[in-house]
Amino acid sequence: MELNIQNILVITSLILAIIFLVRKFSPKKTKGNCSNKDCGCN
Repeated sequence: MELNIQNILVITSLILAIIFLVRKFSPKKTKGNCSNKDCGCN
């Protein structure tokens, strides 16, 4: 497959979008005290 600048930009955009979605929808582990079950973050 020939890689030109347009393909590199598209692949980079997809990777950044996936990283953004994973960070947005992943549960926050550092917010509050989630070691016990009554913190409301589960």
